[in-house]
Amino acid sequence: MRDVLQTAFQEGSFDLVSMQYPALPKVAGETAMRALLDAVQPSGLLLAVYHDLDEEHREHMRSRGVDPADYIDVDDLGRLLADNFIVEFRAVEPRIDPPPNNPHIADVVLRARRR
Repeated sequence: MRDVLQTAFQEGSFDLVSMQYPALPKVAGETAMRALLDAVQPSGLLLAVYHDLDEEHREHMRSRGVDPADYIDVDDLGRLLADNFIVEFRAVEPRIDPPPNNPHIADVVLRARRR
């Protein structure tokens, strides 16, 4: 595991890149995200999991001083994938055992294969 904002990855060096709940600020995150995508070798897979952010979830985060709009989300990732990846799977999946009193009850799961 590495900090994508601090690590240089060799292009095409991984057959699987997995991002679980990435919190990449839009200010610096697009460059980092592109570096991660470039690290996936041709025919390799990207697996990404994000919280499903409904309005209740967004409000919960804002009440804690975090604005989700400041971070790359799954839709931003989808736009970055458009030219070099085929999205094989994208779905909202309920959490099997969500924490009590927490709006994190579902996740967006995305799997894409590099062309």
